[in-house]
Amino acid sequence: MLTFIAFLFGACIVALTSSLPSIDYYVIAVIILVTVIYFIELIKTKSKYFLPLAIGYGIRLAILIYDIYTNNPLNIPELGSELSSDMLGFYNAAVSFSMGGIANYGGFFSQLFGIVFRLTSDSRLWGEFLIMLMSVANIHVGLRISEELDLSIYYARRFLWCICVLPNYAILSVIFRREVLIGLLLSVSLLFFLKWVKTSSEFGFIISICFALLSSVFHGATGLIIISYIIIHLLYDPTEGRFRISQKNIIYSCLLLFGLTYIFVYHKDLFFNKLSKISGIETLSYVRDAGGSSYAKYVGDSNTLSRVFIFMIPRFIYFMFSPFHWQWRGLGDIIAFLFSSLFYMFLFYKVIRSLFSKNKNRLLISILFIILVFMACVFSWGVTNSGTAMRHRDKFITISCLLFAISFEEKDNNRSES
Repeated sequence: MLTFIAFLFGACIVALTSSLPSIDYYVIAVIILVTVIYFIELIKTKSKYFLPLAIGYGIRLAILIYDIYTNNPLNIPELGSELSSDMLGFYNAAVSFSMGGIANYGGFFSQLFGIVFRLTSDSRLWGEFLIMLMSVANIHVGLRISEELDLSIYYARRFLWCICVLPNYAILSVIFRREVLIGLLLSVSLLFFLKWVKTSSEFGFIISICFALLSSVFHGATGLIIISYIIIHLLYDPTEGRFRISQKNIIYSCLLLFGLTYIFVYHKDLFFNKLSKISGIETLSYVRDAGGSSYAKYVGDSNTLSRVFIFMIPRFIYFMFSPFHWQWRGLGDIIAFLFSSLFYMFLFYKVIRSLFSKNKNRLLISILFIILVFMACVFSWGVTNSGTAMRHRDKFITISCLLFAISFEEKDNNRSES
């Protein structure tokens, strides 16, 4: 709460000084203020998680400064004082909208930040700091999920270390793109969905759908996570804490599916704009080379429905685990493989192994894994290159890191510590 108050105070300072040529000095002062208050609040309220949270925040802040004030001497992808074409599109559209123009790139994300820029400042440092704070908020939502599920300190710390220090997500956490905001909304949606899993609260389930729909305003395909929720609602009985199909589950799931269909038919342009551009099966065969990183050419086209099913598994594999070694174009791809691809490979190995063991979290692992696999299948047909795949799979970083944490067996000494 103190950090939020400090942020609001800082936003007022930025707004009052926005017309000054030295606005970035005031933004830096606000960053220092928010950082100090955040660390003080961590010591007071999250002392047992202080180290991973502090390191995660520090890494992001260091990357932010590096991104804004260097010419990227380490050649880290997406970073440097010169914006890439995508980020330049998002930023310029937001600035244009803030001055009364049209946000012709980035949709609602650019419009949202255009409003923020109009109220405060269009400083790029300020904009990327806001993105960074959304990433930090996402980490805390994940921690709240672990508390809601009554996970021990052992699992909570493992989750935090995972989400705080993963290099690819740390970099994504400060660049001017919409992935972090979408990931935050999906994490809040997951929080309420897991409330339903634990307490059978249908109200929590509806709230989870609302946040999933809100995320789909910024990227239409993310709203399809609702289908995975409905599948689990059909198969899982929270009152008994086990997978069981009942008449009540079937009725509720049919009603939910009818409601989602209604929204898709009558409000598609608002909530599923990305999907409205799909005119037919052949649209999925579109290949965007994206600087030579396209993998769609390896797995065939999708001109027919049968080919969609035939190539589902290879598309899924490339989406989750690329870039493979035959796709490497330089050091950036090698780093991506080491810190992103290998992470997801190890994650799937641990999860599958846990599902066939006596892991006490096997039920929760099954539920989270259904969601992750379903969404990976959805995105695998909308993504055709490894760079975009890495960004999209990190939209679900909270699910992935939770799965990573709970797939380990808790040792006796860790259990006694909690």
